[in-house]
Amino acid sequence: MPKGIYKHKKLTLKTRKKMSITHLGVKNTKEHNNNISLSHIGIALTKTHRIALSLAHKGNRHTKATRKKISLSLIGNKRSLGSNTLGYKFTQASKIKMSIARKNFLKNPKKHPNWLGGLSFGNYSSKFTIGLKRKIRKRDKNICQLCDKRKYGEELAVHHIDYNKKNCKENNLIALHRRCNTKVNTNRDYWFAYFAYNGEGR
Repeated sequence: MPKGIYKHKKLTLKTRKKMSITHLGVKNTKEHNNNISLSHIGIALTKTHRIALSLAHKGNRHTKATRKKISLSLIGNKRSLGSNTLGYKFTQASKIKMSIARKNFLKNPKKHPNWLGGLSFGNYSSKFTIGLKRKIRKRDKNICQLCDKRKYGEELAVHHIDYNKKNCKENNLIALHRRCNTKVNTNRDYWFAYFAYNGEGR
């Protein structure tokens, strides 16, 4: 049979399901994973594909085991997520797109992919006092626990590691820059695992 005869043939849903089942539990070798990675370089996903991926992952939450793995992989790398954008300059077109997206979010926050039912609008515990916040900032030496920097003239925010505003135990609170605090309010499973691991023994 000629090589590449199936290159452009679309597989049926039944065939795709069969292929998926046969690959369950199969672990690729490191070399195989590298080959897959290299084969995707320079390939831009279509808008339809990106939407399909987004919907497939919507509502998913990492298990405790997965969060622990993420934490272990980040040891010694406090600025791993987002550090690849440091110094990156967005094009004017990208800035306009981000501006429009933000305006749409402000009009209807429920359509935002990180919307969690309005959790951020919940009331804080009465124990979350000004005195407690000062104590946490002093304990952390007024250094942001994400970027590890002190910014003079800016009062650090106090962040709840488990995102539970009623849990005001000192080992559940850390000091963060305002910008860093905004960053950790996305991808919550990841940041919970990150801070929980790095703060063991706090």
